[in-house]
Amino acid sequence: MLRSALLSASRSDKLRQVATDAPPARALVNRFVAGETSADAVRATSELVASGRLVTIDHLGEETLDLSQAQATRDAYLELLDALHAAGLTSGAEVSVKLSAVGQALPEDGEKVALEFAHAICAKAAEVGTTVT
Repeated sequence: MLRSALLSASRSDKLRQVATDAPPARALVNRFVAGETSADAVRATSELVASGRLVTIDHLGEETLDLSQAQATRDAYLELLDALHAAGLTSGAEVSVKLSAVGQALPEDGEKVALEFAHAICAKAAEVGTTVT
């Protein structure tokens, strides 16, 4: 029950803005969330890889119940992988994909859609020289 409430709250733009703008929350968010764009993720990845760390990047979101959102998540991963490759960061970074974020819970063909989208992400990762967890 708590999980459902938290997932529902995570979809609220207003709650997200409050959580990210409040000073105590901002410090916590900034520690674990690189930003909202591929450029933000590439910048943070570059800093971490330069310091000798390996990086796993996750596009936040799960329990996607809308096909267009699942497509947008797939596209965000594909864009990110291209950006990491262009920046020369694929040897130090991988992406983490949750099937629920790419449509697993969609009515009717959710599992098929999720596997198709995950396959596209994995193929792009292999193409640019990194992995998917």
